[in-house]
This record gives sequence, structure tokens and C-alpha cells, in this order.
Amino acid sequence: MVSMRMRPRFEVEAGVEPSEVFARLRRYFEDGPGQGHPMAIRGHHVEIKIPSREHHFWSPQLNLEVHPQGDGARIEALFSPRPDIWTLFIALYAVTGFGTFLGAIFGSSQMIIDQPPIGFWGIPVSLLGTSLVFGASIFGQRLAQEQMERLHRMLNEALEAPEAPTDGA
Repeated sequence: MVSMRMRPRFEVEAGVEPSEVFARLRRYFEDGPGQGHPMAIRGHHVEIKIPSREHHFWSPQLNLEVHPQGDGARIEALFSPRPDIWTLFIALYAVTGFGTFLGAIFGSSQMIIDQPPIGFWGIPVSLLGTSLVFGASIFGQRLAQEQMERLHRMLNEALEAPEAPTDGA
């Protein structure tokens, strides 16, 4: 499941209405086998996390968007790091991108005024930094592989659970 993509994603077609998808997720994660995994439902968005006792810097969370589709539901699933980790990586990418830009501007300015364009050295240094950040994100995905597979499996188990019995049935 580890890919070269940041924030891997997948889709699931559920043969039940979105309200039943939410009910099955609640039963599974609040009262069933997934108990202990923090889960929050906000509107059509669901967030499932790794329990704090098993949580590491690289631990993923699974974000779901549940949309009605015909007689069932379409679930768009996205693995991502915690928001603070994701923000850190985006900030690092922004810094390295800005470094590339500054190196190009500084080097060009030096060329225009007939000085040695040492500012251009900022470009490969920044590109190396970008590569290191990307490598760290892939390494983190590899460390989180087992937890990602577990969250994926638990989602499938929760969706396959039978509907709750109704009063009068």
C-alpha cells in the first residue's frame, strides 16, 4: 500500500445509505472491535485515528468523506499524518521552494552586475532539501504501513457489519 504519493487515497462503494454507513462506523468504533480508536463524525466527514497508547510521530489517520450515490454511498478515503505533522511538511516544502526562488533571483542579480553568480548554489541546495523532505515522507509512510493497513481493514470490517436490528423486527 505504500506508494510514492503523499497522502494515499482510495474509494469504497457502500451498498447502504450514508446514515447507515455512519451508524455502522459508530457501532464498530464505539462499541465493537474498533473500540479505543478515536473516531469523530462531523457532517459527512469521518476521522479515525490510532489509539494514543500506540501513537507514534509517523502514525496515520484515516479521513473519510461519505457522499450519497444512487441507493448507496461513495466513501472517499484519505490517509494522512496528523495535521501538525502535515503542516510541518508543507512548511518545509515552502521553505525549500522559497530557497530555490531566492537562489535564482540572487544568482541572476549577481550575473547582471557582473559578479560571480554564487547565489545559484542556493538552487541545488534547496532541491536537495526538497528531496530530503520527500524522502522523509516516504520513510514515514513505510513506518506507518502496518497502521495504515489496520485502519483500512477496520473500515472494511465496519462497513461489512450487518445492520442494527430495529425495534419490532
